[in-house]
Amino acid sequence: MYSLTSILAAAIVTFVNAETECEALHAQWPSLVPSTTYPGCLDNHINAPSKLLNTNTTNGKEFTLIQVNGYDLTGDILKHTSDQFQSLTLIDLYNNQITGSIDSLRDLKSLTWLDLRSNTISEKLTPDLFTFCFSLQFCDLRNNFFSGEIPAGATKDKTKFLDNNCFSNAADFTLTTNPNCPVINNDCVVLNKEWPTLFPSIYAPLCLQSTNSAVTVAAQADGTGPIRALLGKSAGLTGPLLDITGLSVLTYIDVSYNQLSGPVPDSIFALYTKRPYS
Repeated sequence: MYSLTSILAAAIVTFVNAETECEALHAQWPSLVPSTTYPGCLDNHINAPSKLLNTNTTNGKEFTLIQVNGYDLTGDILKHTSDQFQSLTLIDLYNNQITGSIDSLRDLKSLTWLDLRSNTISEKLTPDLFTFCFSLQFCDLRNNFFSGEIPAGATKDKTKFLDNNCFSNAADFTLTTNPNCPVINNDCVVLNKEWPTLFPSIYAPLCLQSTNSAVTVAAQADGTGPIRALLGKSAGLTGPLLDITGLSVLTYIDVSYNQLSGPVPDSIFALYTKRPYS
């Protein structure tokens, strides 16, 4: 069921650092790292065909390598504080369900090798993150949901490690696009701009799910079509009214019995005769 996976540790500073790093790994992946103490956190307590956790120690007690392949790990790539994992040189989390951010790894000063192939990371790869990734000795981000634009002039020796993601200019670099890339809903872009805390996503169908369960929208089931109704009666809403400019098919809004304030947007006046607004 499980592929061969390992967490290799080499000690180069103090016992205290190993303890805090064990605690961090246990907090993030308790089934994989059942103990919070060193060296117990390196022991395998999982009934699997192969030993999942191995040690390769020298003189110290700080982690230098984390390698866990095909274990369905979820969440962030590696949660840590600024003083943890500073001797970590390699992270290999190939073939999991990681959804975190590589931006969180930029303070790992010893990191030289990053393999995040075949996960579910949907981060926007900014020019700064592109530079960070390819400043490493090895960086492989294939088969994820990274978005944005690949920097112009990026060379093939780098872009080949970005294949099968969601970059808007993937074709310019002869790269394939992940067939499961989320679809941007333009109506959701409007909702996200107006009420970002309520609608943090612009991708269908997730963008139809408000963070407030009392606020719902009506659209196609897959979330790719225009929004036709917005319902938020007695939802505890505060702040300014929604500017509906751009919501071309919206026909019904009910946000009555809330604490919305401020001027009524021009888009409401302009469309009032066509659409009811409670």
